Amino acid sequence: MTGDTATAETQATRKPTAEQLEHVCNIVQEAAMTGLDQANADFNQVQQIAIRGDELKAVIVKKVIELAQAQVPADGVWFDLMVDNNVKPLEVVRTAGFDNWGDWKYIGPALTGKKTQRVKLVHLGYCKDIDDARAKAKAQRCELVEGQARDEFRRRFSKYDGNGPVIFGGSEWRGPDGRPGVACLHDVGGEWDSHFYWSGGDFNGRCRWLVRELPSA
Repeated sequence: MTGDTATAETQATRKPTAEQLEHVCNIVQEAAMTGLDQANADFNQVQQIAIRGDELKAVIVKKVIELAQAQVPADGVWFDLMVDNNVKPLEVVRTAGFDNWGDWKYIGPALTGKKTQRVKLVHLGYCKDIDDARAKAKAQRCELVEGQARDEFRRRFSKYDGNGPVIFGGSEWRGPDGRPGVACLHDVGGEWDSHFYWSGGDFNGRCRWLVRELPSA
């Protein structure tokens, strides 16, 4: 056995000291706090950490950010979501798996542009219809986010969290049966399923609504 080989094996099997373990734990704790603070921002801080030479902390921060971004945010927590309103409205129907998507009609409103929006999930309690939900959101100085945001929300938070459906009530479509509906995500077998809820139906208190702040007057 050569000296180099012996040294490598010794390093591989050597147990870390208490001081080393404490140092790593401190790095993980600090990185986790930093990562969660940055979860809805970007990776600039990770890059700066790496530039300073603390590669271990940079890796941990990046992983914590990724994990935080994969979790559906709790009620009332603001987060950033890219909303693409340049997508053809009927794509929202097609991506929900409706074979007859071409027979649907988009009611509105007319929307254009792609940008990051500051949004959050809220419970509005029982709502007798979509107009009731919009009024309750407005009372909280918020407005319902359009259904065009549903697919990006599902891509961003791909795992159903078990806390009820998410409704995107800021825009409406009309199905072949003539009834208007709003885009939503609900669970089927513990997984997200893209769907539409009837706008005139009862929305129970378990529903979560994606909202943004009302524009300043």
